[in-house]
Amino acid sequence: TIYFAIIDDQNIGNKTNPQGNFLPFHELLDGVSMPSPTLFRINAAVGPNRITDKSVDGQLILSDVVILHLPPCDNGAKCRDYQKPEHRNQFSHPPLCPLANLTSACDRLDDPSHTFLFMHNTKCKDGGKCDNSDTMHILNFDHPPFCKYEGDCTNISESHLVAFRHLPNCPDGPGCRKKRRRDAEHLKMFRHCKSVCPHDNCCAYFHDKTHLDNTIHSFSSPCPLTPYICPKYIEFVRSSDAKGVSTEVEDHCLEYAHVCSYGRRCRITDESHLETSIHIIRQLCPKGSNCTKLTQEYHLESYTHPDIRDIRLLCNIPGYKCSERFNENHLKNYRHNKNHDHFYVAPSSNLNVSINFARNQSQLITSVNNYIDRMNWRKVAISPEIVNWVRALQPVHRCRGEIFESILVLGHVMSRRFMNLLRKQENVVRAVQQHSQVRSILLRHSTPTVKSGVCKLIEIVVEAEFVKENSDGTGSLDSDYQQKISKIEKRLKPPLNIREVQIIQEWSLKIAQASIILNRVPTGIGYDLDEKLGTDQHVFSILGPHLGHYYGEIVITFKQDIMFHPDANFSIHAGTVFC
Repeated sequence: TIYFAIIDDQNIGNKTNPQGNFLPFHELLDGVSMPSPTLFRINAAVGPNRITDKSVDGQLILSDVVILHLPPCDNGAKCRDYQKPEHRNQFSHPPLCPLANLTSACDRLDDPSHTFLFMHNTKCKDGGKCDNSDTMHILNFDHPPFCKYEGDCTNISESHLVAFRHLPNCPDGPGCRKKRRRDAEHLKMFRHCKSVCPHDNCCAYFHDKTHLDNTIHSFSSPCPLTPYICPKYIEFVRSSDAKGVSTEVEDHCLEYAHVCSYGRRCRITDESHLETSIHIIRQLCPKGSNCTKLTQEYHLESYTHPDIRDIRLLCNIPGYKCSERFNENHLKNYRHNKNHDHFYVAPSSNLNVSINFARNQSQLITSVNNYIDRMNWRKVAISPEIVNWVRALQPVHRCRGEIFESILVLGHVMSRRFMNLLRKQENVVRAVQQHSQVRSILLRHSTPTVKSGVCKLIEIVVEAEFVKENSDGTGSLDSDYQQKISKIEKRLKPPLNIREVQIIQEWSLKIAQASIILNRVPTGIGYDLDEKLGTDQHVFSILGPHLGHYYGEIVITFKQDIMFHPDANFSIHAGTVFC
């Protein structure tokens, strides 16, 4: 209730207003009910106070009561200099209009007196979704109030998000422990609901369970085998006619989302494709259609090119056997994978699991830049000649003639540690199994029975050579040696043919003899520090010219591919320098 103190002019004999002041007030205000404002906005007036701020839970922060602390601006609410701080510090201006509400604007905008006495802001076009925290934006545009459900709101519909402001999403998502504990302070600060992923159909975190649990995407649940090894999706993509695939394949591809092989260049826009496909945005190749690296697998797997799928079809022939592997037209359509049944000569042992390569790279770059700054070098762009020279570097290995002969027999280079291991029969047997020709036979006949029989045949031949050399102190050759060989051969034929059995025996014999000869005289440099550091287990090479003549007269240049082996490591000096 508002009470008015109506003062008459009876003290001067009712000369100024003989009818009295009460009647005009009575006619205008008697029986009139004025509703309280429903929308308390910053810079609006509440009695003699101004609202200076408003908390999330609706608490108002009011200014001090100051009457005429500044002279009023002559232009009132129509002032064009209102946004200028120096002008606002010199003159007072009207408050915001109290008549506007959430659903409608002020209905007295045609009243010049009203528009002069009250400010009228424009509603922000983004509504509750506005994230502009600029002070002038907040003062000049109206924004909706905060949602009454505060931290418990889970409504993410577009209309609701525009109609109300909301607390920021909790980084721990809907499963937040503080939410489950009903932590009042936490619920006042955050809401807990799934947010819409900003990348949506192009999201690269489709295998991140935490991300999927906390965000909403327009695609279906991702297939756990996408993008490379889902057999049903591969069959679906290879089929020229979708009606030609089985019901099982079609149901799978409609139920689960898979990574679209065309990526950002996909031109299919129908709803069913967008629901079942994820379009990863790869970086575009800077050379585009003029790219000169179309025969490099790692480049094609890293960049998007015109008229080439981001995820090419898998070639049916293993990469190490495909004769078209370096054919540009073939590579545009097919990628090449390694055969997982392959006995690798250099298998990964995860030796670098504790090494932070990104940190090492960062520290090296920082050290080089600091040195350049300290020496006051003039900073210039690196010339293409230097870049191309570095890119052309290949590991160079040197060894003696007898070691090179053993390399030719075994089919691979060896560390000093590996050479020492060849003194034992079981390690020689393993070396035979890793030989390329023996591996090829095992790949063609990849069954447990054949593998067991081949391994037994290799063991018998290797043992016989060690016995003849008497390198391990055993007695003479067993009298039933030939009988054992014949028995194994009968078990292997078929499926192996006579020539394949002969190849296994020949290479078992050659590798056993080469191992025995190799260990008659110790090879390699043989520094004591190498054994302490474990670098005797490395195959040492130099990036660039190798002038270490003491290593031997044979020079071997490795392919650049070996530098991408997960166990490869690089150092500016030999390992022994660091001790």
